[in-house]
This record gives sequence, C-alpha cells and structure tokens, in this order.
Amino acid sequence: MALGLVYSQKRHPAALPTVLRLAEERLAVDGLRGTREIPLRSVRSARLTYEERGLGARGCKTTLTLEDGKRLSFTSTTWRGLVEVRPQPAEYNAFVAGLLPAIARANPRAVFLAGKPAWLWGLTVAAGAVVVAAAIVAGWWGYRDGSREVALLGAATLVVAAWQMEPMVRRNRPRRFAPDSPPADLLA
Repeated sequence: MALGLVYSQKRHPAALPTVLRLAEERLAVDGLRGTREIPLRSVRSARLTYEERGLGARGCKTTLTLEDGKRLSFTSTTWRGLVEVRPQPAEYNAFVAGLLPAIARANPRAVFLAGKPAWLWGLTVAAGAVVVAAAIVAGWWGYRDGSREVALLGAATLVVAAWQMEPMVRRNRPRRFAPDSPPADLLA
C-alpha cells in the first residue's frame, strides 16, 4: 500500500498550495480552509481526463466524486508565479498510482472512468468536425477564387484546429479502467 504519498499543487497564480496526503483509508486535503479529511470509502467515482487550459497549461486531471455529490480535483500542473505553469508528471503519476488502488480497496463499488462523459465528448467531436469542415471549405473557396489570403487562413485554421482538438478527442475518449492500470494517455 502506498501510504504517506503527498502531492502539492497551486491551481491558479493567486492560490495558496493545496496539499493532498494519502494515509490509511483517508485523503487529507490541506488548503486555504484548513485540513479536510476524506474517507476513501466515500469516493463514488474517480475520473481521469486530459485538460487544455491554454497554451501553457496542458495537463491531466483527476476528479473524485464523493457520495454526497461533492467533488475534489487536482491536475498534473502547478502555477509558479503569474505566468509560469510547471508540469509535475512524476509527482502526479506517483500520487495517482497510489490513490486509485487505495480507493478501490476502501470502496469496491467505486467506478473508475477515463475521459469526458460521452455526451460532452460527442459535442467536442462534433464541434471539431464543424471547425475542420469550415476551414476546408473556406480554404477551398479562397483557392478556387484566387484569394491566397483566404486559402492560407483556411489552411492555418485547419492546422491550429487539428493541433488543439486532436489530443482532446483522442485522449478524452470515454471508457472505464482498472484502478491498478490507469490509461497511459491520461497520465502526465
């Protein structure tokens, strides 16, 4: 059992660090409002996702949903000042690797989910398809009408959309996983 694991993160530039401590069958959360003890048996589900929060804030996120409906989440990145986001993959992966099996032991009914909910993932796929189709059509019309600027704008939009949307769609595909083998594409 991976007891004594600690993970620290600043969720945004002005935040104080939140420290998560895994011990026995509980998770202690030290933050601005003091220390909160969460019994792992009260975790109803754990969801791993890939998050895009701007150019410098890509990372993975773990969200725990408790029996009372409250949620606790933490990401694989931490803020270091006003503009610097620092990835912390080794620390995040080690903490998640210890936390998920501990939840499964404490609550055998807990559900382990990867990616976004199916309806949200479907909307992301549809929105991405619309953007890609619009960029292709705009680029083709610009090319056909001899407007290089419009054709280049369509091509640039297509490249940026593919660059931004592809990992969101691929990595956030909805699925279940075993707590001792989380999907590698949703680890930092």
